[in-house]
This record gives sequence, structure tokens and C-alpha cells, in this order.
Amino acid sequence: MKHFKYLSYVLRHKWFVFVECCKVGIIWRGMMHDLSKFLPSEWIPYTRYFYGSYPDWSKMASGEKEHYFGLTKEGIERDFDFAWLLHQKRNKHHWQWWLLQNDNPSKEFTLQEPGQGYEMYLCRHNRHLAMFDESVLFSEDKVCVPNVCNDNAYLYAKEIRDRLNREPKVLPMPDKYRKEMLCDWHGAGRAINGKNDTKGFYLKNKDNIILHPETREWIEYQLGVEQ
Repeated sequence: MKHFKYLSYVLRHKWFVFVECCKVGIIWRGMMHDLSKFLPSEWIPYTRYFYGSYPDWSKMASGEKEHYFGLTKEGIERDFDFAWLLHQKRNKHHWQWWLLQNDNPSKEFTLQEPGQGYEMYLCRHNRHLAMFDESVLFSEDKVCVPNVCNDNAYLYAKEIRDRLNREPKVLPMPDKYRKEMLCDWHGAGRAINGKNDTKGFYLKNKDNIILHPETREWIEYQLGVEQ
């Protein structure tokens, strides 16, 4: 029964996304959308996570438990996390596909002392900058940290520099994939709750969605979000 329920959702989702893709002229992307979900490596963990159940180990005899390895709550969640990662890396319409974790980040941000406070100059301008508090000023090519209790300013600035250096590089999404991503958001809303409130979804999750500035500007223009 859980497989039937999941199949029903996937087909409903694919249909709504296909309709949206046809509206923006990417019919082939609409036909190919989320086909990887039918692979066992995604299908089984997704089905168990969303529609399955796991045994109550507290009511089992010790000899029974060995037959349910991996079907604990923790095991199902772990398998789903891996399946979700696979899905992201198999489908370029997910913004997570376009994040590159830098394996040598030490030179991404350089810390300098301009006299009053500290400034970190970006080697690249397409980074997702995590805000620390309202005293930290962000511009297109640098991060300014004002003096914070004299000696503490350096430690504060260094903390921000190290934090930003751990952030991934963000690559711009080609037009067909950003269109498919937007269609995916439209279709997911209609498939889950029958509503297309993509703008509301985006505004609620904006701070957790890491996009290249060019991609974000396009998305917000399409959604009518004030820049």
C-alpha cells in the first residue's frame, strides 16, 4: 500500500510539473523530470520514509531484532538522507547541484585591517554570505567588521572569515534548469496541498536556499519578489 501511495504522489507531482514546464517552453525537461525517483536507490528509501513504518523494538524479543536491521527510525532516516543526496546530485534542477564545496578554502577570504575595524575581501563575488548580526556590513566585494571592544574585533572578524570560508561556492544555474526548478516548486505545491503558493514557499525558505546572485535575481523577478 505504501508503494501505491508513493506512486500516486510521484505521478501527480510529475504531471503538475510537466504542465508548468510546457508553459515556459521546456517540454523535454518536463517529461524527464524526477525520473531518478523510480530507481530503487531512491524509491525504496523515499517510500519507507514518507509512507512506511518501522517496528517497535521495545516490544520485540532480542532474536527478532536481527531480521529488522536498518528498519529502525534512525536507519530509515539515514537511508532517506542518502537517497535525497543522490536525487540532488542526479538532477540539475535542484539548486544543491550547483554548490561546490571548496577543498582548499584558505585563500577565499583575506582579512585586512584598514584602520577602523576589519575588512575581508572576496576572491569571488558569488558566495552565500551568512549574516552574523546587524553590525556586520556586506557589500558586493567585501565584508566589513567594525571594531568590537578593541582586541575582540580581530577574533570576531576571524570567526566570520573562517565561517565564510567554509561556505560552498555557488555556481549560476543555466536557464533551462532554473526554469525547471521553478516549475518543480509550482508542481510540488499543487501535488502536496492543492495550492500554488510558490512565492510564499520561497519567502519562508529564502534564507536556506543558496543561489547564485544571478539565479536569485531571476527567481525573484519571476515570483514578483521586491528586490
